[in-house]
Amino acid sequence: MKHSTLILLICSLAAVAWVVQKRHLQGQRASLQATRSELAVLQERIQQAESALTAEADQRRQAQRERDAVVARTVTVEAELAREDPEHYWVEPPANWPSWEPASPYVWLPKEEFGRLRAPVFGKDGRLHAGVPGVLVLDKEKVVRVNAALPSIVDELRALELSRAVQVEEPLPGIVKDGPHLTIEVPFLSEDANRLRTQFESVLRESFGEQRAGMLLESGAGWMREQFPTAEEGSKVYSMVRHPDGTYNISIRGPGSSMSVGGGVDPALYIPPHLLPLFSDIAAPVPIEQASQSR
Repeated sequence: MKHSTLILLICSLAAVAWVVQKRHLQGQRASLQATRSELAVLQERIQQAESALTAEADQRRQAQRERDAVVARTVTVEAELAREDPEHYWVEPPANWPSWEPASPYVWLPKEEFGRLRAPVFGKDGRLHAGVPGVLVLDKEKVVRVNAALPSIVDELRALELSRAVQVEEPLPGIVKDGPHLTIEVPFLSEDANRLRTQFESVLRESFGEQRAGMLLESGAGWMREQFPTAEEGSKVYSMVRHPDGTYNISIRGPGSSMSVGGGVDPALYIPPHLLPLFSDIAAPVPIEQASQSR
């Protein structure tokens, strides 16, 4: 009896162990299946990522090919422009100003530097020099009106100078009185010079604006000072002598400067045209009153 009970107990224990092992194996199989499923999902993701990388690489290569094609077309177009329009390379300003490039037809500089250049701005009659409108991009119609207005202002001042010019006995230094000589002084025309200078400047400002008018006036400051001297700069004096051999000596004292020339010079190059009639016959000077009436 005891022997049978022991055998039965052993069999029960074995059965229980087999059940436990079976369940464990089932759990392992389920876990393995889940792991395989997860692995399959991950593998699919890897394949998708690799496909995306391949597609991106393809897109990158395509973009590179397109870029190379654009660069090639650009080089071709630039070569054609270089043949047809050599200035094409220089239309863009440099990174740093001022800039001097020997091969470039342009010089780039800030606007504030322009006024410091003492290039001719105004002609003898007050008109703008031909190259000035292009440099400052001035409106053509306004330039025509300005070039019609400025000479009339200059002419009015010169007519006043001629009417008030006086002959003085003592010539300027450098004039040897060995032949017919004449010295003319043009006194400072205080109110008239100030009025006409203001009028001259107003024409520029009203036509071209404050900025470009300021550039013109700063660059042409020497000419303005000569035409419209201030009280501090005093009068203008012109002396001329004709020597026995027919040559001349001419001395001029103007606003802030003086000069003297001699030899076979042409007086018309140094004496202002509105005053030249006074020196037309140096041996017998034309009276100031007659010269004023003949203007």
